[in-house]
Amino acid sequence: MIFKAIKTIIKRKELLVTLLCILTLSCANPTKDKDILGLKGEVKECHETRYDAQKKDGKWTKSYIQQYAFENFYMNIEGNYDSIKYKDQDNKIIMYLIPERKDGRIDVEKIFDADGQLMYSQKYQYYSDFETYYEKLTPNGLKEMEFRVSYDIYHRIKSMKYKLFTYKQKVDSSIDDKKNKALKSSQKPIDISNYDVKYTYKDGHIESIQTSLEDNISYTISYEYLEFDSYDNWIKRVEKYSDGYNKRYTYVTHEISYYQ
Repeated sequence: MIFKAIKTIIKRKELLVTLLCILTLSCANPTKDKDILGLKGEVKECHETRYDAQKKDGKWTKSYIQQYAFENFYMNIEGNYDSIKYKDQDNKIIMYLIPERKDGRIDVEKIFDADGQLMYSQKYQYYSDFETYYEKLTPNGLKEMEFRVSYDIYHRIKSMKYKLFTYKQKVDSSIDDKKNKALKSSQKPIDISNYDVKYTYKDGHIESIQTSLEDNISYTISYEYLEFDSYDNWIKRVEKYSDGYNKRYTYVTHEISYYQ
């Protein structure tokens, strides 16, 4: 499945899930990335752009382009991605992702900023043909996130459980000392939040994603597909976000080119 400036995307849960969909590209079987991404044909490049969506006369249309809206996938002829680039409205690279592979599987994904500095990496482990574990690591190797991903028999993401960690902890607040109320650093990761994500499909395409936190807060992303190309790859869809109280609609386009 990403993350612009990573901190901003984490603050926006719907974009976080989008990123996770993008980055979770490899299951234990050396299945082609394009299959897990749901792309058909010999895809060469896929350029994704995100807009606010609005309805006019009963039809979905594009509104304002979203910040950090551009995600560009570059695929090799074998059907695996060589890189993913994230750009701003001025077509400037914000960050990019490069995979390192072993025996056809992703071993490590490295994410760099526009200046080529390593922002974080993701290290993979493969438990079976249908389950993958990986960790998001800081440049100095500290674990920030932990993912366990399950796939169905079609190599599509079925469910994902992930945790967020911190290395800051509070001291005993009962001590009447202002200094003791400050956060202290530890080299042991402290679990601060758990997420459970489930995917459903219809006609081979994602129908919805449901996400729950440990405190039972949840939200849903559902998809309405508007247009497909001759390979049956979607090129326009609307993503509908709801947390039970607020709703938001995003219009997404794919510009796909193919190897001849």
